[in-house]
Amino acid sequence: MEGIIRKALPAEADTLSDIAFRSKAYWGYDSAYMLLAKNDLTIKVENISGSWVFVIEAQNRIKGFYELRGSSNDEAELCWLFVDPNAIKSGYGKRLMKHAIQVAMDNGFPYIRIKSDPNAVGFYEGFGAVVIGEASSTVRPDWKLPIMRMHLKQTSR
Repeated sequence: MEGIIRKALPAEADTLSDIAFRSKAYWGYDSAYMLLAKNDLTIKVENISGSWVFVIEAQNRIKGFYELRGSSNDEAELCWLFVDPNAIKSGYGKRLMKHAIQVAMDNGFPYIRIKSDPNAVGFYEGFGAVVIGEASSTVRPDWKLPIMRMHLKQTSR
């Protein structure tokens, strides 16, 4: 696996939105859910210019991205981490997560909070995150999403 990680460009917002939408659909959500989720999966220029948004690029194509925000004195929030469905299970997600951890640590955050998709819990657990609660989905309020917290000194991958 090759690829470079770099800051996202505001002009890439539509590309990142497309990756987020297709990546979410990869996990088998039905079309009704995906239609409701489209707005929540839209990456805006403000996201890119207002927080840490990084992409991993290989063969002149963006393979995935993440967004990290400082949310409190001791926590950063991982808002997004999506990999293009054609590149899932290629190691890009792991590289992006390691990068996000380093960015959080470099900026003095000892913890990362994640509102996780249920399908991603195992991925984050592999980095030492634990489920600490749940929150209602913004798309389907009757669905509960795991809230996870990662102590950065305990990451293992």
